[in-house]
Amino acid sequence: MRFFRAILSNLTVSLSIVLIVITVLNYYNPMMGFLQSVPAQILIILTALMSLITALASYISWRKERYHRARHIKRDSSELY
Repeated sequence: MRFFRAILSNLTVSLSIVLIVITVLNYYNPMMGFLQSVPAQILIILTALMSLITALASYISWRKERYHRARHIKRDSSELY
């Protein structure tokens, strides 16, 4: 899961940087229509999807870690008595 999250994080950062560059290019040369093209729309959708998947993977990992930590603490406290 850690490897999967690392790849998702790197892809999300890469797509975000490309989207920022396209936005800056579109600002300086709006006649080119960088953000009106189909590849730009696909890039925006991919960035949003990758962000959502990365957030879900992080949340699932956090919940799993929290569950195991609570279970470990509960087990340790029962050994005291």
